[in-house]
Amino acid sequence: MQITRTNLGHTKPRQPFSSEGLSADQNSGDAFQGSVPAPLQTRPPLAKPVAGGKLRGAFEGLKTSSHISDLRLLSENAESWTARWELLASATESINAQYYAWDNDVFGMAMLGHIYHKASQGIETKVMVDAVGDTFGKRGFKSHRGGRDYLQELVALPGAQARVYHPNHQKLLTATTHPLGGEGIAANHDKILEVDGRGVVAGGRNISHHYYMHPDDKADAWRDTDLMLAGEGAAHEFRDAFRVEFENDWITEKVGIDKLGNWSKKSGELLGAYLMMDSWLKAPAFTQAEKEELRGNGEARKELADRIALEAGRAVPDVSPSARFNGKSKQRLQAMASELVEHLELRGASHARPSAEFKQTEVKVIDTTSAVGKPLDEMNGAFLSLIDSAQERIDIQSPYFVLTDGAVDALQRAGRRGVEVSIATNTPSSTDSAHTQVFFLNDWKKALAEIPNLSIHGATGERKMHGKMAIFDDSLTVVSSYNLDLVSKEINGEVGAVVWGPEFAAQARAAMEQDFDDPTVGYEEYQIARDISGGALKGDGGLISTFGPEDHVEPAALAKYSKKIQRWNWMRRHLPQLEEVRKFALE
Repeated sequence: MQITRTNLGHTKPRQPFSSEGLSADQNSGDAFQGSVPAPLQTRPPLAKPVAGGKLRGAFEGLKTSSHISDLRLLSENAESWTARWELLASATESINAQYYAWDNDVFGMAMLGHIYHKASQGIETKVMVDAVGDTFGKRGFKSHRGGRDYLQELVALPGAQARVYHPNHQKLLTATTHPLGGEGIAANHDKILEVDGRGVVAGGRNISHHYYMHPDDKADAWRDTDLMLAGEGAAHEFRDAFRVEFENDWITEKVGIDKLGNWSKKSGELLGAYLMMDSWLKAPAFTQAEKEELRGNGEARKELADRIALEAGRAVPDVSPSARFNGKSKQRLQAMASELVEHLELRGASHARPSAEFKQTEVKVIDTTSAVGKPLDEMNGAFLSLIDSAQERIDIQSPYFVLTDGAVDALQRAGRRGVEVSIATNTPSSTDSAHTQVFFLNDWKKALAEIPNLSIHGATGERKMHGKMAIFDDSLTVVSSYNLDLVSKEINGEVGAVVWGPEFAAQARAAMEQDFDDPTVGYEEYQIARDISGGALKGDGGLISTFGPEDHVEPAALAKYSKKIQRWNWMRRHLPQLEEVRKFALE
C-alpha cells in the first residue's frame, strides 16, 4: 500500500470543547491557521441534592466549599490529551498550568509550545514545574537539552510567568531541619490545567508520552485517570490551589531570562512542536490498513516524519514572524516529528467521540500544600473521614500501596462494619517504582490478614497503572493526584476533587471495571490461605500465599525485590522513627 501525503494543511471540521460535549465547528481550513474553539460555556446550576446519610454528612463536613459543575471522567489516554489541548485552545483570558513531571518529549514540547502561542496573543500565563520531577526546571548536568531555555522563551513574553517548585538549593537547605530530610524532598505533585477561571483538567496524568500513548502504539502505555470540569466555582478553587504554591517565594523560584538575553533561540522549536501536534490531532485518522502499513515500514514513517517537520518549520514564521531558530532547531523538529509518527492512534483524535458524557453534579476541591511550611492539609483527613462514613463498599485505585497506621485503622473499622474494600494497584510486572513495590510485596499478605473484607488486585499486564481514584458506596468519587503512600500523606503537595453523585460514580466504576477486562492491565486478585473460620493461615515462612506475585512475576525480578525487602525489614527492626525511615526509603 502506498502511504499518501499526510494532509497536514487541511483538516476535517474540528470539535471545540464545551460543557455540553464536543459539538461540531463548521469552520475548516489550514491546520496551522485553523479555527479556535469557542470559549468554555457552562449551564445554569441544578439544585443541590438533599442531604442524607452518613457519607453525605462526611461530604458536607469537608472544609472546602461545594460547587455545582459539569464533570467528565477522562479514562482514555488520547481523550485526556485532546481534552487538555482543546481546553488550552479555548483560553481567552488566562492559563494556569502546574505539573510534577513535564518532559520535553514531543508531548511536553507541544504543550509548552501551545501555551507559548497563547501567551504570545496576550493571554495571562503562569506555569509551574517541579525541580525533581520535570525536565524544564533542572539546571546544570541534570538538565535535558537545556530545559530552562524553553521556559526562558516563555517568560520573555509580556504577561507570562514561570516558577520552579522547591528548587534544589532550597532542598539542601531545608533537609538539614528534618531528621531524615523529609522536608528537603518535598515536591509539588499537583497536576492542574486551568483556563479563564471556568475550565479545568486535573487528576493523575503528568505531561509526558507515558500518559497519552495508546497501547496499540506502545505496549507499556500507562493507565491513568483525570477529570474535566466546567464551572466557575470549582475552577476558582483549583486556581487557588495553584496560586497558594505559585505565589510562595520560599518554596518556588522565579524563572527569568538570561542576563544578556536568551541566546538559545528556542521559540521556533516550541511553535514547531505545537504546530505538528495540532495538525496531527486534527488531521483525518489513519485507516487500520494504513496504520498496519506504517508500523511495518520504517522508511514510510521516516518519510512521513520528514514531511511533518518540513511543513511545521515552514509554517512557524507565518504564526510568529519573530520566532527564532538556532542551528540545531531543525534537527530537534525532526526528532520530535519522528516521535510523533510513532503515535498513530493519536492522529485524528480531535474528531473522536468522548467515552463519557458531562454530568452536572456537586464537587468539592481538596488541597494539600507541601511539607515545607505546610499550612494546608485537606487530603488526609478527607480520606479518613470518607472511609469511616462508607456503609457498603470502597473501591480504591492507587499505583502505590503503602498504608499508614491511620489508613490501616480506618480500613479495619470499615471492614468490621461489613464494608467491602477493594484495592487495585501495581505489581512487579507493572510498577514504575521499585521502592514502593518493596512495601507492597512486604505488606500485602499482612493487610489481607488484618483488614476484614479486604481484596487486593494486582495489575499483571505490561501497562503501568498510575490512576488515583476512589469510589465510596457508588455515590461519591475522589479523583486526585494523591497516592496511597506516605510521601503523599506526609510530604508532597496534592490536589483533587471529591464528587457527589451516583452518575459520575457510575462512570468511574465503568472505567475501573474496564481495566479488569483489559488484558493489557490484567488485574488478578491476590489471596492468602485461610482456615474454616476465615482466619489467616501461617507456615514456617509466615502468612501463606495462595495466589500472589510469585505466580506470575519472573523469578529474577522477585529476587531483586527480595533483597530490598530484607534490607527494609532490617531497618524496621533496628532503626527508630519508623515512619521517618519509610519516608526516607521511598525517596
